[in-house]
Amino acid sequence: MAKELTIPNLTAGGVDYYARFVNAIGQYWRGDTSAWETYDAGNVALYGADAGSGSPYNAATEVGATGDFTIDVPGLAAGSYKCLVYQQAGAEPAQDDEYVGGGGFEWSGSALVTRASRSSHSPADVRAALLGVAADITDALTGANISRRRGDTWSIEITGLGDLTDQDKLWLTVKELDDEEADDADALLQITEGDGLLVLNRSSDVTDTDASITIDDDAAGDITVAVAASVTAQLPRGTYRYDLQKLEDEDEATENTETIAEGQFTISADVTRSTS
Repeated sequence: MAKELTIPNLTAGGVDYYARFVNAIGQYWRGDTSAWETYDAGNVALYGADAGSGSPYNAATEVGATGDFTIDVPGLAAGSYKCLVYQQAGAEPAQDDEYVGGGGFEWSGSALVTRASRSSHSPADVRAALLGVAADITDALTGANISRRRGDTWSIEITGLGDLTDQDKLWLTVKELDDEEADDADALLQITEGDGLLVLNRSSDVTDTDASITIDDDAAGDITVAVAASVTAQLPRGTYRYDLQKLEDEDEATENTETIAEGQFTISADVTRSTS
């Protein structure tokens, strides 16, 4: 089967798009090796080859001059995946290409699985399955990965983090994928339990009450991260990395800092830009 996914309403005529496929644990599909790997900025061109590279396995093909583009799903096993679509600026896919949309989909190993488990898949079914007639396609926590839409009020429920009874501090930090040495001051977003919003777009000039982390169940490790729409509207769309860290025994010589969750954090574009 080919052209299983349809991405509607992109720019028609003369614009190149391609997809990067991501699995439930945040690994990227390499078309040259037909295998998953942890994100490597040096291999971006291998995650989404353009049609002129000789390996057009993730290239998007326009349907006539409609602005609708189709994409082949590579040889993936049955499972849940994300298709992240980028606009190609140069001769081949690059780290700085603009993210234009996408979402999660279910794959049987040979065909798209729609929510209604239909045996045939019309273009409308494919659009619904990929781009979401329900919020949890584009606004979801899938495995360790988080997807949210810019400009929305975020309420991110994360469960099963383990015992948080003795924690003294809890941080959520979002940074660029390819900058592993970035300081917290260079984060796109940093929030703490108790102190609220600390950093937004590499600036500490923020209103702390615009974001929060609330512990819903200490023993189970269930939390909710809330971010105001006025904050999310300022975030650039794209795919980033995040982690959650906890600190125990802050005032003791044996204090312990532990990463309790990490993964990809994808921010998709909004249409309406008003937040008030």
